[in-house]
Amino acid sequence: GGEHQGGADDREDPTPSRHGRDPNPWDRPANGRKGGSHGIDAIGPPGHPAGVHRVVIVTFPGLQPLDAVGPHEVFAGANRGLPADDRYAIDVVARVPGPMTTESGLALHAAGLGSPTGIGTLVLVGGGGVLDAARDEALVDWIRQAADGAERVATVCSGTFLAGAAGLIDGRRVTTHWARAGQLAERHPTAVV
Repeated sequence: GGEHQGGADDREDPTPSRHGRDPNPWDRPANGRKGGSHGIDAIGPPGHPAGVHRVVIVTFPGLQPLDAVGPHEVFAGANRGLPADDRYAIDVVARVPGPMTTESGLALHAAGLGSPTGIGTLVLVGGGGVLDAARDEALVDWIRQAADGAERVATVCSGTFLAGAAGLIDGRRVTTHWARAGQLAERHPTAVV
């Protein structure tokens, strides 16, 4: 017989994903969003090709390198599974462009801040230099402007201090490194730490 008996590869999984959608996290629903409820939702900001989502990672002297490299690698890794015209555009920036010396002595290259518009995800990193960065009025003003138009703002570890300096955490529930939680609560009493 040429009759097909079926097998594991032929069956549809009757169990919906934990999000109630197709278990493929890279499907393209009708609304045009990457990842849907499975991962990082993204729509290209104005001025970028359709599907491109601009991720801006803000750095400063004395940053914790993992706070910048970790998110960069997550988005770069996601790009490996996406078509070339649908990838994340990842920018590592600082108020003063050039090598940013991290708290461990590693130098990371950062571009200048550029325009605060057209940002999909704004990532604020932490590290030993975060309190000095939070006193940098030009940097904090740029963060405030960028956050105003960004689709989302994320802080990593003590990067919450930058968000606080920009007025982004008032009345919000936030986290930071456990060793700095008291200091954050003291500096930003309207935030729920």
